[in-house]
Amino acid sequence: MKFLLILLFVPFLSFASDTSSCSGLINDCEYYSCIAATKHCDGNSYPTQYGRKFCMRYGENLNKFSREGRRWVVNVRKCLMNEIEKFDESISCGELKVKAFRSHVNCYVDHGFCDLSLKDKQHIMTTIWPGLMSALSIENGLGVLNACYVSKM
Repeated sequence: MKFLLILLFVPFLSFASDTSSCSGLINDCEYYSCIAATKHCDGNSYPTQYGRKFCMRYGENLNKFSREGRRWVVNVRKCLMNEIEKFDESISCGELKVKAFRSHVNCYVDHGFCDLSLKDKQHIMTTIWPGLMSALSIENGLGVLNACYVSKM
């Protein structure tokens, strides 16, 4: 009888800790809520305080961007979520934050940030402005600027 009960609950236990169960939400801001729940991250974690928050802000501001800017927003959103999907299942919420932030530069640059219009770059800045006060955000900003400078040489 105990064996039968264990067999019934094992699938639920593995589902609860499996971040890949969130992969169906890629390109949906609720992906970050799913990650926070499956990793048991608190309300001040990257998925809720940065990922979901700014994903939603981009969605609210999407109509302000040019066609190229909107394409950039959608592609970067997918890229950032796909990067999280590559993280080891056992990663802590704190480690997730650092690794997720580190993926921003490549996602931004690889999807054409350097070639966006000045107006689109201004919309990006106003969208992410509240989040620019952390050391990781400043490091990312400098990384993006450096990558754009190097690509123009």
